Amino acid sequence: LNLDGNVVDVNRSALVKSGFTRDEVIGKPFWDCGWWNRSPDVQSWIRRAVHRAVNGEPVRGETTYFLADGTPRVVEFACMPIKDENDNVLFVVPTGVDVTERVAGERDYHATEILESITEGFYGLDREWRFTYVNRAAENIAGLKAQDLLGKVLWDVHPKLIGSAFESIYRRAMTERETSSITAFYPDHQRWYDVRAYPASGGGVSIYFRDVSEQKLIEDERERLTAQAEHQRRMYEAALANTPDLVFVWDLRHRFVSANEALVEGWGRTREDVLGKSCLELGYEPWLAEMHDREIDRVIATRMPIRGEVPYAGGSGRRIYDYIF
Repeated sequence: LNLDGNVVDVNRSALVKSGFTRDEVIGKPFWDCGWWNRSPDVQSWIRRAVHRAVNGEPVRGETTYFLADGTPRVVEFACMPIKDENDNVLFVVPTGVDVTERVAGERDYHATEILESITEGFYGLDREWRFTYVNRAAENIAGLKAQDLLGKVLWDVHPKLIGSAFESIYRRAMTERETSSITAFYPDHQRWYDVRAYPASGGGVSIYFRDVSEQKLIEDERERLTAQAEHQRRMYEAALANTPDLVFVWDLRHRFVSANEALVEGWGRTREDVLGKSCLELGYEPWLAEMHDREIDRVIATRMPIRGEVPYAGGSGRRIYDYIF
């Protein structure tokens, strides 16, 4: 990996394990290019490990990931910084070894322990849609007890799933044996859920889900504010385009980022000639450009307006302008 965490090389074993091709991973962020990206918890852990290694810290540990059918596995992971003679990190080499069987033998490590340790809700369904397993996270998210679900049929427990967007991905995983995912609103809970459905061994289905209502509200609010800002911008530009006053905006580097039509026409220039340039670059007399630079800095520092009069020779000849910054 380079110091941005992007893949620059990968061996055949990693490609076989991850199910990706070389072209699909080269140049991509490492945490987006492995089997771990099927689990947000593991993906986040891997990302933090890479960032620590980029900063020069070797990272070792065990984590879990999930195969395409939802089966949990244990991997012994290392992320090592490769440095030059001056102790500068040049690149990072992550390695992983599947140690599920060894761990199971040495520490009696079962898939159940893995499923209970994750923050995602998980439940298993047999081919008759009966609950076979429900982890603690699923109990907490759904507000139901495993003992009240085991052996019962999904559609009887959650009848409002029928006809919902979630039903289609569950049935696709069950009948077509295809992995599917969706983020959708579930009216019965008044929540948004991110759900992934995997075909499981034995003909059933493994379901992983998260409550993403809070994130969805944040996204919706961001979209609302963006739309509102765009509306205000259009109104602002329409107002400026129809006023005879000369109106312009500088950025904090004293360069023009906006100028209305009246000003552009008064200068006898095009908008492309103006934007991104300073007063001096636009032909202001040096004393005037320096004065405006001082005034801009003063407005920035004091957050108070400045007003004055100044002569300026432009497309309309030499005129006296009243101005306020």
